[in-house]
Amino acid sequence: AYHSVRSTNLCDPSGPIMTADGVWHVFDDCTWCGADDPPSFSCPWGHYISRDLMRWTRVPFAVGGCAAPGCGNPMHSTGSLTLTSAGMIAMAGLQEGNAGLETTVTHDPSLQTWPNTTVVAAHPQTIPTFRDPARAIQINQSWYVAVGSGVDDVAQVLLWKATNDSLSEFSLPYAVYKAGTSFVTGNKITFFECPDFFQLASKYVLFMSVEGDTQWLVGHLDQHAGQIQFVPETGTRARVRDRVRPKVRARVVPRHGLAGRAVPPERQHERERERER
Repeated sequence: AYHSVRSTNLCDPSGPIMTADGVWHVFDDCTWCGADDPPSFSCPWGHYISRDLMRWTRVPFAVGGCAAPGCGNPMHSTGSLTLTSAGMIAMAGLQEGNAGLETTVTHDPSLQTWPNTTVVAAHPQTIPTFRDPARAIQINQSWYVAVGSGVDDVAQVLLWKATNDSLSEFSLPYAVYKAGTSFVTGNKITFFECPDFFQLASKYVLFMSVEGDTQWLVGHLDQHAGQIQFVPETGTRARVRDRVRPKVRARVVPRHGLAGRAVPPERQHERERERER
């Protein structure tokens, strides 16, 4: 285990993600410069880098030329980063998700400079609130983004299907998993925050923040009326009460740049050993 920043303000980190130069990046949700409360939302993401996952340095995260508090950087809500053929994509919830989803795409290998964001999905009228888009997952050659939500006192994880690799257009979301009681504790639950949804070998894993804790489920996917449904088989919890999101999953950017396919971490280590020989 490691902590990129020792701070009582650390909240909802996204990463770690390694770029082609061997540098690890972690992005922190809007607390490095103090409180970030509506309606001003003045504090953009923090950006930290390391080569050993132990010693970290904060570097700029400039969106539309703005990296300082209060200058208009819109990336302040909990979000995620995804590498596709279109580049490195940062996504966050507009006004904590309650006004839609926004993205920005960079080809800067340092991940320090990004163009202005674009709103890529409006807030569906049928969903009172949602937030915390996860790193996109590719299923059957299509990209999907999981987002935390809750409707009618039932917790749910929404799934947004992208129509392209740039994650700039989405079909209407639906619940990939919902529950009125926790699969792990049996307690009543009404909202899932900070989900992460990914494949591990032949299974799928769904992390979420709920009951003031991190819980995760392992299961499989079913298809029903053309929609993907997550079916849990086992589950457990972290049994720690904190604000750290479960969305912290290692990702390696290929050494030939942001536009190619990622090299799995285990293969990256093999390549490092080959170079040492």
